[in-house]
Amino acid sequence: MGPPAGRPRRRRQGAVQPDGVRLEASQFREEKEAPVGGSAELVGSDFAVPLRSPWRLFWDRFREDRLALLSLAFIGLLVLVAILAPVIVPVLGAPDPNARDTAALDPLFATPTGPSADHWFGIDQLGRDVFSRTVYGARVSLTVAFAATALATVFGVIAGLLAGYYRGWTDTVISRFVDVLLAIPYRLLATGLAAACTLGQTSGGGGAGCLGGLIKPGLGVVIFVIAFT
Repeated sequence: MGPPAGRPRRRRQGAVQPDGVRLEASQFREEKEAPVGGSAELVGSDFAVPLRSPWRLFWDRFREDRLALLSLAFIGLLVLVAILAPVIVPVLGAPDPNARDTAALDPLFATPTGPSADHWFGIDQLGRDVFSRTVYGARVSLTVAFAATALATVFGVIAGLLAGYYRGWTDTVISRFVDVLLAIPYRLLATGLAAACTLGQTSGGGGAGCLGGLIKPGLGVVIFVIAFT
């Protein structure tokens, strides 16, 4: 007894037909019996499913999320503003981030004032424009983030490859070293490195920092601590 009229009948790969002919994957067809007349109509539709890479699957799902797209656009705008900070600040008429406008301070207590036409975000205790410092500060934040991530990735991949390839005592030593780094409090490590670099700078080091100039005072300490903690 055949299938009901109008219901498609599919043939599986490698199925042997009554006449002894074996179907290949490229010959898959969907047969649909005609609802009237008793004759069968062969519908020429292949069952090939296009393969998609993991990146393609990710993008197909990501672009369906409007909140994610909005967040991506906002992050892209912040990165663009940080990169073009030397262009944006003069174009908008904002002062130099290190320029001091002491006349804008409160005349009685010399305290910073709020937003105004000349200073959109106000000024700090030294009379510097907060808007300019915010735009330029984004450059510093992105520099620290990318540099620390790159440094942590390079050393992490190298340590993981060595531990996985040699195994044994090499894996044990690397694992225990990482455990020691993770056990040290973040602020204690940052304070110690900052003090070491400052002492190296003032005790005849010529401002080279610590560890032979490998870690620079200031921003270099921040990048190093974030990368290894």
